[in-house]
Amino acid sequence: MKSHEFVALVTARVRDTLPPSWQGFTLRQRGNQAQLHYGHSRLHYEVWVDPRYTHVEVGLHFEADVDTNLRLLGVFDRRLVEVRAESGQPVEAEHWTPTWARVHRVIPYERLDAALADETVEALAQLIVVTQPMLEEAIESGG
Repeated sequence: MKSHEFVALVTARVRDTLPPSWQGFTLRQRGNQAQLHYGHSRLHYEVWVDPRYTHVEVGLHFEADVDTNLRLLGVFDRRLVEVRAESGQPVEAEHWTPTWARVHRVIPYERLDAALADETVEALAQLIVVTQPMLEEAIESGG
């Protein structure tokens, strides 16, 4: 399967996998990458097929202003053990560039197929269910 087909399959299936309260995300797909958000497009979930390193990234990206990004990264860095435990995933919190940060994991692959899509859908759904309430709380509290 081609990377854009894989990403389209994952994003189509994740909506039905999520609880009803989280199914109303906004989606933007460009080729081998898709972004999903809940009203804050600069704070979004991302699925990205990286053929150079043969992995799929699933993550929550902070691409707002530098202060917001660092504040949110700090919130999730402090709660990383909780995020890992509740999502069952080996996520990392990372200040990726001077202008953005992320909480993410990578899933290595040999080929893009239905089994990998299942794993990616589950990883993305779990990340959303665990982190979106935390993100909303952090946005509302300013902390």
